[in-house]
Amino acid sequence: MKFFSQIFGDMNGTSIFSAVMLVIFLVIFILVVIHVIRLPREDVNYYENMPLDKDTDASNDLT
Repeated sequence: MKFFSQIFGDMNGTSIFSAVMLVIFLVIFILVVIHVIRLPREDVNYYENMPLDKDTDASNDLT
């Protein structure tokens, strides 16, 4: 809590909007990190090889 009190303590001249945006960003960032950590290994391997996959034709991806 000392960390947040140092950040939000000296907010002279700024609005509460910046503090709300920081909290929203941190929540979304933490949720994305948790989602990535919990991905099944098969999905990670699939996404890892996607750019190198030569089985699909790149021209069909644009349609």
